[in-house]
Formats: sequence, structure tokens, C-alpha cells
Amino acid sequence: MSNFVDEQRQSDSYIALNETEDDMECRHNQELKDLEEQIRKRIKQASKSKKADVEKEGIQMKYALRAKHLEEIELFEENGQIKNSAQETAHTTPVPPKLESLSLSTPSSVTGQDLEQQRIADKKAKAKRKKEKKIEKEEQRQQQKEQIRLNLPPEPSRREIEIECLNKKLEQDGLKIQEMPADGHCMYRSIVYQLSQLSDHDRYSLPLYMSMFVSLVIPYNSDEYVMSLRNETAKYMRDHRAEYAPFIESIETEREKETEKETERESGQDEEEEKEKEKRREKDFSLYCDSVQSMQQAVWGGQLELRAISSLFKREIHVYSADSPTLRMGEGVAKEGAQPLRVTYHRHFYALGEHYNSTISKNKKW
Repeated sequence: MSNFVDEQRQSDSYIALNETEDDMECRHNQELKDLEEQIRKRIKQASKSKKADVEKEGIQMKYALRAKHLEEIELFEENGQIKNSAQETAHTTPVPPKLESLSLSTPSSVTGQDLEQQRIADKKAKAKRKKEKKIEKEEQRQQQKEQIRLNLPPEPSRREIEIECLNKKLEQDGLKIQEMPADGHCMYRSIVYQLSQLSDHDRYSLPLYMSMFVSLVIPYNSDEYVMSLRNETAKYMRDHRAEYAPFIESIETEREKETEKETERESGQDEEEEKEKEKRREKDFSLYCDSVQSMQQAVWGGQLELRAISSLFKREIHVYSADSPTLRMGEGVAKEGAQPLRVTYHRHFYALGEHYNSTISKNKKW
């Protein structure tokens, strides 16, 4: 399983240059689904003594796959710019007819000669990108040297700019960032930390079964809290399926779109087919809730889960971000006077992508 992402990276080199943005998103979802299935099989087959190591390896593999997807998205955007530039000079650069006829939807039309031409084109494009990247890095090094020579401070990174913007917003509310680890549970850990900071009055206002979240016996960063919060969140979403199911993107989205197109061309709608689609939606919702509940899969939490947690604890959740107004969730369900839970959302905190941190009063020293 350790070579899964590398194998996928090699096998997708031809497809990535020809697929659309929707195709790429669909493929990314399928790759993640396949990897999660492999991880589940490995965990099931592992002995009790090695199960923890297999779970850690699985989390690392998922992070590696997400990093690979981010790279592909960036490469896709770069290729899009190159294509737009190439279209302007298409009359001076003829395209080989066989390459024009290549299509993912008709693999039988691709010959060995076509593939060889595509392989050569891919190799040249890769070499060109590598050369351009090398030139860009050299220019950056020269700029840094010039800055040092002129005794100028270096330009801040996107991470530093984001943190500076967030600190300005948090300062208005007397808060600062409390960092959480990037282990796939950052959003849940941020909420658990907020619950651990509740005032005595708010502690006693929580339902009895939630009292463990403010226990003074177990440290707030214990996995036991995260597991419990994931379980309660998944349970709440299952109990309120009609409210949350419409927001969950179906795993079979592309297939359903094709089915709907065919149905529109026919007169009337097959009742059995509609029942089958509803079964798939129910299965997708169940799988989504399973992923919310699972500690092993370490699936990232987001706005949908925050909405459920806000309703679960009957209090507002404030999400601070650098480039958007503060998002206030649960304004209609929060108890009057209940202390809100405040977290921060980052796009550039880590290279892997989205991340949540918690907050703490600026006056606290720990």
C-alpha cells in the first residue's frame, strides 16, 4: 500500500493533460475512496499489535494523496494558462491530427503511435516546466540577494500574511490563535479546546452526557475527546438526515447526472430507477456519517460538521478567516447568553491545505 500514491502519480500523467476540471475532481474522489478502502482492508488484516502502526501509515498516505491532488490542481491551472496562450497562435502551430482525435471517452481509438507521441509531448512539457521553475527559483534567489544587499526585509509568505490578518481580527475580540496539530482532526480538536475553556456557568449548562468535554481529569488534547465528539456529531447528523443529507455531495454524482440526462430524453420516469437512486443517496449519506465518526480515517471536518456541532451544543460557533467576514453559525439555535465557540480557518497554515486552529484569551499565558 505504501506505493499506492506513487503508482497513481505515474499512471495519471496521460489523463491529467486531457481531462476537464470536473473529470479531475471525480478522479480525485475515486482515488481517495480507493485508498480509504485499501486502508480499511489493511487495518482489518493487521494483527492487534500492528493495528496502530497501520492506522498511522494510512493517515500519512491520505495526507500524501491530498498533497498530490493539490499539486495536480496547480498543474491543471498552469496548463490552462498555457493552453489559452497557445490558442492565440494556433494558426502558426498546427496540431498533429492524431493527437486531436485522442479522447478519454474513446480509448479504442488510441494507437501505440499516438501514445508514443503523447509520451514524447509529455516529456517535453515536463522538461519545459522544470526549466521554467528553475529560472523562477534563480530569480527569487537573486531578489533575495538584492534585498540583503539593500538591507531590506524579505517579503512575507502567504502563511505570514494570513496569520497577520487573522491576528488583527482576533485582537478586536481580545483573542489570539491557539495552534492545533495537523492530524486530520484539527477542527474537532479546536472545538474540544473551546469546550475546555468554558466558564463555570457554561459548564453546568451543558447536558449531562456532554460533561466529559469539560472534565478536569483528562487533558483536553486527549484523543478520547475527539472520538467522543466525532461520535456525537455523526449521531446528530444521522438523527437529522433530512436537514443534512441534501448538503452531502453524492459519491455517484457523475453517474446520476448521466442517468438524469437519459431520463429527460425518455417519456416519463422509471419508478424503479428513482428508487435505486434514492437507495444510493441513503448509502452515500451513511458512508459520509461513517467517515465523520471514524478516528482511523481522520477525514477533515468542515462547515457541515460545524453546523451540526453548533446545534448539538446549542451555542454559536464563530469561524474567523483572513479573507472573509467572521462566519457565525447557530444564531437561530443558540441558548441566550451561551458563550460562543471561536475557531480560526486557514488556507495557508500548512502546505497540505485547509486547517483549523482554536483561540484563547489574549490575557492567558498558557
